[in-house]
Amino acid sequence: MIDWHSILSKTEFKDPRELLIDRYCEKRLSMREIALEFNVTLPTIRNYLNRLGIKTRERGGDNSTKAVDISLEDYESMTYEELSKKYGVSPWMIWKRTRGFPLKRRRS
Repeated sequence: MIDWHSILSKTEFKDPRELLIDRYCEKRLSMREIALEFNVTLPTIRNYLNRLGIKTRERGGDNSTKAVDISLEDYESMTYEELSKKYGVSPWMIWKRTRGFPLKRRRS
């Protein structure tokens, strides 16, 4: 359950639907990012989006078609988390885009 009164009091929005449209549709935040902001679970956000009639995006969002050209030098010197921050995609997408690269060596 979301404490909408508390959340809305910290924003310029008057109702939850407007706030969710702003975060999910206009700012294109993921459900996970919204859940973290509101301190609730991802399924809670998904349920509210559905209840309020807000159409959800396909899984993977914009990352699934985003061109990511990762250099071998970056791949060898950075962790998946560091690469995901640098290239603006998820660690999963980094792994997916680097499957043909040599195996990563463990850092000592």
